[in-house]
Amino acid sequence: MIDFKTYIYNQNPQFFLERPQLLQLADEIQHFLASKSMRIGRVNMPSRYGKTYLANLLCSWVILSNKSVPIMRIFHNSTLYDEHSRSVRDIVANEVSQGIFGYQKVIGNLGQWKLRGADRSQMFGGGILTGVIGKGAKISIFDDVYQDYGDAVNAGYNDLIVQKYKSVYSQRLEQGGKTLHFGTLFAKTDFQLSQNCDWIFTLPALNDNGETISPHWRSTDEVLQFRSEMGDDLFNAMFMQNPTAEGIINPFSLSDFVRGDIDPRKCDYLFTVTDPSFGTGNDYFCIVFGGLYKGQRYIFEIHSNNRLQPSQYFGILEKINEKTDGKCLHYIEGNGVGSIIYAKAIDTRLHIYKFTSKNEKFSRIFANSEDIKRMYFSENISADHLQQVALYPNAPHDDIPDTLSHFVNQTARFI
Repeated sequence: MIDFKTYIYNQNPQFFLERPQLLQLADEIQHFLASKSMRIGRVNMPSRYGKTYLANLLCSWVILSNKSVPIMRIFHNSTLYDEHSRSVRDIVANEVSQGIFGYQKVIGNLGQWKLRGADRSQMFGGGILTGVIGKGAKISIFDDVYQDYGDAVNAGYNDLIVQKYKSVYSQRLEQGGKTLHFGTLFAKTDFQLSQNCDWIFTLPALNDNGETISPHWRSTDEVLQFRSEMGDDLFNAMFMQNPTAEGIINPFSLSDFVRGDIDPRKCDYLFTVTDPSFGTGNDYFCIVFGGLYKGQRYIFEIHSNNRLQPSQYFGILEKINEKTDGKCLHYIEGNGVGSIIYAKAIDTRLHIYKFTSKNEKFSRIFANSEDIKRMYFSENISADHLQQVALYPNAPHDDIPDTLSHFVNQTARFI
């Protein structure tokens, strides 16, 4: 049988040459899986360094190497599970895998599937917020059970993880089975830190010399810039994987926000910035209308609704165009929902621009918090909307602070 390190190197030589720590990690993971004494392991590293990709490769390697080892994989939500279940299937079917293991026919849907010849599902799982379809597992993998810092410090969400871990996930793990936690640490309250691990692999963003772990990921200057923007406590958690804050890191208070009005038509530039949603879960469809006057940001309107339809969104933009003589630039986050709405806009007279989110949500909001606090908010904006920002990350919803953060990013080049 090909060892795990050789397998992942063959899959993507350039990627792993640029991140040699992951090759060392592959050796350690294989040792953990082979050990008769170790049961629980944990892997922590900064976001976007390759931990989920490595977990996908691990699943494919196990599935191809041993058809009698079923894997249960748990994410924050079922959409993420489906996305990465598909990624594992793609790896199983790629040329490299076929060159090593030969052609393997996949049977089943994303929720639970196996290779031909296996006597039961080799991959099943779901999300913390949804159910899990499948029977017993010999390996359970928890991957990014938090979407962001807000989840990590949410006591109710952490209680839900613990409850489901005890009543569902641990019951699916067969005797002698292994559990692996993959994730970026956010806070001292992280679920991963409560687990009695037999093996831990931690990769901080800066090495002992204060240099980036890989310039192909982020340069040293970029990492240090994040530290200056985020502050030590948040940086220590998300980048160095060593949470130091004793309590919740809250970048705002209600007294931070200044009320101030001008006629929008006096602005040098006018914008709407939208974080769209189909209203699932806690997501709201949020639109911020504001402008720049002599470099100062003014916010005139905030629309936040969990049932806003594309036609209603277009109607709001058309009304704003009427008030501003058509001089407003419209931006929408181009995620899955945003791309659908953007495509529908072709049938209207509206000109809308897509943008891509930068960084993880909390770090994005935290980095822009000082700019948000320097904004002038119209007297027409409800106190409830500003309250959502002031209470972040403990408010029930976070769409308004996130959209204000997008507003900062999209208007920065006009200042």
